[in-house]
Amino acid sequence: MHEWVAGMVNTAASELQPFPSAPEFAGDALADWADECRHALLEALSDADPDRPMWVLGSQRPTRFWARRQAHETAVHAVDATAAAGEAWRIPGDVADDGLVELLTVFLPVQWHQRPPNWGDGRTVHFHRTDGEGERILTSGQDLLLWAVNRPSSVELIGDAGLAAAWADHVRF
Repeated sequence: MHEWVAGMVNTAASELQPFPSAPEFAGDALADWADECRHALLEALSDADPDRPMWVLGSQRPTRFWARRQAHETAVHAVDATAAAGEAWRIPGDVADDGLVELLTVFLPVQWHQRPPNWGDGRTVHFHRTDGEGERILTSGQDLLLWAVNRPSSVELIGDAGLAAAWADHVRF
């Protein structure tokens, strides 16, 4: 993903670019390659005009979108990787909260415009941040972001358990 986004940012892609094939690395070679891709992405984002329009998920948006998107994606996958290694990394609360905002305001409206949900009509989900200020209507910190993207978490569910189960069955990222 980092390699793909860095290439699009470097060229100010105006349309979807092919996704590169991952190399057949393992162990340290895989970690080194991933680190090189991360550095290339950070360099591309820091060198680019953040207001420059480019292709972003089917439309033209400012390049800055990719910095935010990659921060959230990298954070969630860092939790995946470190959890698999034994102890999950903690996403900083403000990063997790912004990731949840992105999920609720960018991805779900697009997904639900294409496929309107039929599993939550007339019901609401109230997200309340427990590690800082903020709440969303549609409990926030790392665990809430992880729950919202269907990863193991320790959120406390209060209310309609059926709606929470439907969320898990229908919201995929």
